[in-house]
Amino acid sequence: MERSNDDTDSVAATNGRIREILAAFEKSAYVGYTATPFANIFINPAAQTEKHGEDIFPRSFIINVKAPNNYVGPARVFGLDGDVDAGIEPLDGLPIVRDLHAKSWNADYMDDAAFPQPHKITHVPLLLPPSLREALRCFILTCAARRARGQGRKHNSMLVHVTRFQAVQEHAARLLRDELVGLQRRIEMDDGARRPTVREELQALWEREFVPVSHAMAEEAGALLTWEEVEAELHAAAAKISVLTVNSSAGTPLDYKEHEAEGRSVIAIGGDKLSRGLTLEGLSVSYFLRTSKMYDTLMQMGRWFGYRPGYLDLCRLFTTHTLIGWYRHIALAEAELRKEFDYMVGARLTPLDYGLRVRTHPEGMIVTALNKMCHSQKLELSWAGVLVQTTQLPKDARIAANLAATTALLTGLGAADDGSERETRVWSGVRARAVAEFIGSLQYPPESARASGPQLAAFIRQQAGKQPAELTDWTVALVSNSQAPASDRRTVAGQAGIGLITRTPESQSGTSFTLIKANILNPTDEARDFADAEFTREWFEEIADKPELRDDLDWLEDHVGRDAAKVALKLTVRWQEMVPPRIRRVGVSETKRANGRVVRLLRRRSHGLLLIYPVLPPKEVPERLKEGRGAEETGLDPAGDPIIGVALSFPTSDTVLGIEYRVGKLWFEQMREDEEYED
Repeated sequence: MERSNDDTDSVAATNGRIREILAAFEKSAYVGYTATPFANIFINPAAQTEKHGEDIFPRSFIINVKAPNNYVGPARVFGLDGDVDAGIEPLDGLPIVRDLHAKSWNADYMDDAAFPQPHKITHVPLLLPPSLREALRCFILTCAARRARGQGRKHNSMLVHVTRFQAVQEHAARLLRDELVGLQRRIEMDDGARRPTVREELQALWEREFVPVSHAMAEEAGALLTWEEVEAELHAAAAKISVLTVNSSAGTPLDYKEHEAEGRSVIAIGGDKLSRGLTLEGLSVSYFLRTSKMYDTLMQMGRWFGYRPGYLDLCRLFTTHTLIGWYRHIALAEAELRKEFDYMVGARLTPLDYGLRVRTHPEGMIVTALNKMCHSQKLELSWAGVLVQTTQLPKDARIAANLAATTALLTGLGAADDGSERETRVWSGVRARAVAEFIGSLQYPPESARASGPQLAAFIRQQAGKQPAELTDWTVALVSNSQAPASDRRTVAGQAGIGLITRTPESQSGTSFTLIKANILNPTDEARDFADAEFTREWFEEIADKPELRDDLDWLEDHVGRDAAKVALKLTVRWQEMVPPRIRRVGVSETKRANGRVVRLLRRRSHGLLLIYPVLPPKEVPERLKEGRGAEETGLDPAGDPIIGVALSFPTSDTVLGIEYRVGKLWFEQMREDEEYED
């Protein structure tokens, strides 16, 4: 058995036992459910040890289980900033989150007499910050309102997570008990001549804090209540509330079972034990200061996610401005990862076939524990300097739709630059808007490229609309197979005599087929816009500030005025000559075309290339020829409409704002396989 670089001793106890059990049987299955999948996708698929066997990388499937409409997750609580390129719409959060840095409190918890962050284990809080005192009053009102809605026998919980030190938790619990007992007595006995009375204080808080929110959340709220209905339940609700520390040293467990008949109302103060695995029944109010820079840990500490039937409008989360921003970012990262899962399932791929990635945080948050990310890498991703191409083609009605979109684009461009003299028809000076509309309208299987049409269209528009503008000047080529027989020539988008491209499928599904090596591009086509073009002084000056070309500037300047295609080819050879012979993929003397990466480096930032490939419908798919299964019928008629595939070659640009991702080992390997040599 092969050993990974992982040391056996580094395997966690629970992980190791699970793996030993699985390895003990000839046939076994392991299915895991998690709300925080970030760590799972970074497991090394090849990791194994002699003692424990293979690691539990989810090699067979990952399925995004859709949350029901009444589930309250991070996106609903905190909202989403949205990302047009990722196809994620912005979303407003629920009006139940309270920023402790707002003017009314101004981070009052940071007072040295309260809970300064950070603090030592010897810290003794002397008072409750006003924000925590208000949170306590909100909890009393919530308990009373739930009773008024007929939920008097339901559990109610308040979470207070202000420190990880048990000694400090005990001090906080003492202060909260004192405050609670004082409120309970005032509610029961009234305040006499004291003004405002506690009931007047609570009424003002109810009308300021709860009435507007309940009206705004009328669909999620239970019955809208009057103050008189709430006030009638105040004493009974407050009298049931108790304060409990929840940690390994606490003598009294947080047990809801003993209170099933009448319902328990509890304020739970704790740290690590509250962070994982423990369910707080009927959690409605949370006061949360504890930070973590790990996505999955923060999600697990957020106990307020879940179901809140009939009282969602009564829930409140008091937390810091920083944590609100962090949770909002995690919600976006999670939404994007869930789209990746759906994308993978739609493509009928497994996590072993499809590398996954997680968006990182610009301010230093990490996705999961460092030991779980040791097989991942950090990359900044955009489409600048990238070749994007269709990898799977449809077999259904999308064929006609894509042909219609192609016809609309090319007929709108008028006569081709090359007329009918060349097999491939070329249009130059095409506007970004036309290309974006075309790409955005194409219909392909979801696995067809690592970016959807709308994402690419949004990227093109974004670059064309910035200052200085990029991707404003496009070359569009309708590629023709010069060797095609007459039977395989068609009129495509009004262009007569186009030779259809032949591409051998590797596999198929009921509605699509995959191209061999996921490649529709003919590599020589990527320099199509360089053909017969002069490498001018203006061109040179536009690319002279590209960092990757700084060592070649003198050489490039000497080639100003020459044929651009030949300059690209010569620069490819120049770069190959710098590679030690033992690791060259191609002999220098064998180089007949410009390397795609060189072409994208030499291409001006304002210029993009769109290649349109009309593909001959394949009759057969040589399914798994290495296993001797022979060919399978595709159900397509070679005499039918051509199937449109595309490739887009984007110039490199150091002014594009890329998005940083933490990518798994498979994602990185697949990206490297997609690239041409970069030695």
